[in-house]
Amino acid sequence: MMTAPLLEVEAVSKTFQVKDQRGRKRTVHAVNQVNLSVNSGETTGLVGESGSGKSTLARLILRLIEPDSGNVRFDGQLLNGLSGREMKDVRKKLQIVFQDPYSSLNPQMSVFDNAAFNLWVHGERNGTEKKVLKVLADVGLSKRQAQQYPHELSGGQRQRVNIARALVMRPRLVVLDEPVSALDKSVQAQVLNLLQDLKTEYRLSYIFISHDLNVVEYMSDQVAIMYFGGLMETGKSSVLYGSPKHPYTKLLMDSMPSLAKIGRWNEMPPIGEPPNPLEPPSGCAFRTRCPVAGEKCESEIPPLISDEEGRFVACHFA
Repeated sequence: MMTAPLLEVEAVSKTFQVKDQRGRKRTVHAVNQVNLSVNSGETTGLVGESGSGKSTLARLILRLIEPDSGNVRFDGQLLNGLSGREMKDVRKKLQIVFQDPYSSLNPQMSVFDNAAFNLWVHGERNGTEKKVLKVLADVGLSKRQAQQYPHELSGGQRQRVNIARALVMRPRLVVLDEPVSALDKSVQAQVLNLLQDLKTEYRLSYIFISHDLNVVEYMSDQVAIMYFGGLMETGKSSVLYGSPKHPYTKLLMDSMPSLAKIGRWNEMPPIGEPPNPLEPPSGCAFRTRCPVAGEKCESEIPPLISDEEGRFVACHFA
């Protein structure tokens, strides 16, 4: 029997009001009609260039900011319109790990206090020490390190504290917003392997946000490609990486470093700069950089259409 997704994002949109160089108010469409689902026990990778709307979508899912339109359902419950008290209960099951491991921690609190903070916020005082020391041990930190402060730890150790703070609530879904991008490569591998082990031990689901395609391929069961606030292609990781269909996905895959591409970088076609978000192009958002764009792309926004492999592609010519 088919089970319902743990998380369902339905046609979610978000705009922001900004001022241009002349001081005029303009509208930026940060997230535009996004549909996304995350199955229990799986990792959904969210990929895109800087400014594509990945982090904004994460904050909409967590209701750190409110959507202009659309719905977010978690474990069958509609999150739109829930009161602060009701959302407080939901956030026990829905946590986030941010990109910067240092600024995410309170420098005046010890490692133990940082990890225990979520428990205190939710009024859980009984058994706090046992729970916190257990989760700190699970992420590879000792009792001695629990008494240290963030400035005494390395970048990788700080990020382990952030992971522990999220896991101490025993969540079902964790949003990982560029969790290893600020770390050295060797430390990245350690943290990624840790996240995979914790996923099994704690029975977690992840939304893994990154612009590093190699990392996303390693971590993800499903992948969603974002561009200019919208989804270009979604599907199983093996399918997208094996045979990408959207021109943007293909260009992203071509940009992945590999030994086979040494000496061939000059053969790759230039794709130019992303459009100005204050002056979005008509029709398909990617058409100004697309090598196969036609007249139809100028006037019609391509819908996400599924193929025989179960993926969805937003392209008139895919």
